[in-house]
Amino acid sequence: MQWNGRRLVGQPTPVNGPVRALPPWRRAGLPRGIEIRTSDFPYGAFLSSDVRTVQVDVRAEHLGRRSKLDLAVWGDVRETLSCLTPKVRPKTDRCFLDRMLKKHADALEGVVKAYTRGVDKHIPIHPEFVASVLDEEAADDAIFTVDTGMCNVWAARYLSPNGRRRMIGSFTHDSMADALPQAIGAQ
Repeated sequence: MQWNGRRLVGQPTPVNGPVRALPPWRRAGLPRGIEIRTSDFPYGAFLSSDVRTVQVDVRAEHLGRRSKLDLAVWGDVRETLSCLTPKVRPKTDRCFLDRMLKKHADALEGVVKAYTRGVDKHIPIHPEFVASVLDEEAADDAIFTVDTGMCNVWAARYLSPNGRRRMIGSFTHDSMADALPQAIGAQ
């Protein structure tokens, strides 16, 4: 899991979003460029180089492996965050959050429309179009199982969550062909 000071929950990520979020910390009133890394995945293109960086990892040998760190924390992420959470002051002003959510929705809508308009010209049919039709036809309480690879991306972009739908997948880098057994288990 990676929390990056340039993203908020619901904003684009390397997997589910079409664009990188612009640095929003100034508008949000956050300290400029603090990045907390809790992952050692090599997503170099998505890591900032112009910010102060804190990495938390239980494996000391992984600290600072992907980028220069301003603070290395050798320890458990859950425990570290449980110590930090009481120090975070809640915000009641939703203006920034609402702007970022709208920006993400607009960007995602553009990506969705790119593959779901003028489908009569797409030969063969694009899998993105199939996923969008599945989203429209599926029940409000449907359970989706997704395999690894692009299926994850299509599901993240084209299947609309509503609080009652469920998506089951491994969502890790070390598994394959797990959707069928998960679907059997979901029955």
